[in-house]
Amino acid sequence: RVFGKKAGLLVFILDFAKGFVAVMIARIIVQYFGGGYICIPVAGFFAQLGHIFPIFFGFRGGKGVATAVGSAMAVMPTVAIILLILFVIILVTSKTVALASGICAALYPLLAYFLSDENKTIHLIFAACCSAIIIIKHLDNFVRLLDGSEPKLSFGKKKE
Repeated sequence: RVFGKKAGLLVFILDFAKGFVAVMIARIIVQYFGGGYICIPVAGFFAQLGHIFPIFFGFRGGKGVATAVGSAMAVMPTVAIILLILFVIILVTSKTVALASGICAALYPLLAYFLSDENKTIHLIFAACCSAIIIIKHLDNFVRLLDGSEPKLSFGKKKE
């Protein structure tokens, strides 16, 4: 967001890919070398943790939303698509990223559980862990939302 829409989109794609690729690699390893299904969402969760607490940047990283979406897309695509649509609707109407992130994070475990045919408990725990971290990382944003000082996005062209 700081460097503009194009840079923001590129960063989102790369962060999304971190979670998605981690889960897909875990799927391949489980399929060809064995292991329980739980290894697959765990890979996505650790991709999110690695994004938030990167060792190469002094354990200071992002808030983990895009990486969590990428891992969710690879584990539960229907849930991820619903959350992405909801995120866009909230973002467009409120112009507040933190509000959209918070609402989607709160709904993620519920959707994961109720829209899963198999592995309901694993999906619930995975989604709840990913959501908890997102919510914790956004606490300062939520305080600013409540006091009205959280910045809003502008979808128009910048004024010169």
